[in-house]
Amino acid sequence: MDASINSTIYKKHSSSYWSAAADFLFHCFCFGSSMYGVYCFRESILSIITVPLLTLMLLRTFLIFHDCGHNSYTPNRNLNFIIGSACGSFLMTPFSWNSKHFMHHLSNGNIENPFKYQWSETIDYTVDQYNKLHPGYKMLYRIYRGPLIFFTVVPFFNFFILNRLTILLSNGYNYASRETCIDWVINNTCLAIQQYIYYKYSIFIHYNIAFYFTCVIGFILFHNQHTFNPAYIKNNSEWTLRESGLEGSSFIMIPRWLKYFTMGIEYHHIHHCMTRIPGYNLQECNDYIAKNTRMLENVVVLSMKDVFNNLFLTLYDESSGKFVSFSYSEKKNL
Repeated sequence: MDASINSTIYKKHSSSYWSAAADFLFHCFCFGSSMYGVYCFRESILSIITVPLLTLMLLRTFLIFHDCGHNSYTPNRNLNFIIGSACGSFLMTPFSWNSKHFMHHLSNGNIENPFKYQWSETIDYTVDQYNKLHPGYKMLYRIYRGPLIFFTVVPFFNFFILNRLTILLSNGYNYASRETCIDWVINNTCLAIQQYIYYKYSIFIHYNIAFYFTCVIGFILFHNQHTFNPAYIKNNSEWTLRESGLEGSSFIMIPRWLKYFTMGIEYHHIHHCMTRIPGYNLQECNDYIAKNTRMLENVVVLSMKDVFNNLFLTLYDESSGKFVSFSYSEKKNL
């Protein structure tokens, strides 16, 4: 892409204090209203409306948290840290999560990446690797990675349990620095206080059910952002950051009524190419690029039907260059 166009894009679509303030204040109003609705109707049948609404608002809260980690939500790094940490306390996720997420951007689709990081966050094995596993482990992995478990049980385990153990699980890409330790302590302390308040006001179950479904939706979205066909999986010499965004990240056709809650993350191809563009500007950025360049010609567009079908993609087949299901791998191994 021409450097002048790239400069224009950032100038037009980067965050500003005004745009961030407008988005965050309105979000706080909507989030607070959804929490109040859950409280007011905690013993009413109307909870079937208020709890799903809180689920969607928590999803948007996570996307603000995510943008703060990229330092894109506001122009100020310290302000991003404060907002991100505050959001993280509602999401059972320390702000240091973003160090791990940063590695995802540097390695998505790079099967030989120098960081020794996962080339896919939701696909662990190629077909050949899977077929070479011990039969017992193979069976356990198939149970774990089947969509019924992976998109229902694993989200709970990841957010409700693993995020409490950040320090114990620290490694090369998520080092336990002093700042990380402080962040972890603050996040868990805030979480404990919040959970007590929810319990005291009789919305403990309501809130945690809402957040559980937020985690499930998040897992489904994240899987579909990078797991689709044709797949973008390359060795280190062929992989590029730009192609990882344009060919290895999808454009999900989210229904219009959900767009406020997904905050532009469906334009994931733009996000991976331009991480400093905030989610609330991604749609405008996408439309501008589509109108003025040919950059988006090869972007994979996913319908909601595609999103569902992709949940059954569990392995990567190197011979065909496609993500495949367990049943496909078994047929190939006959």
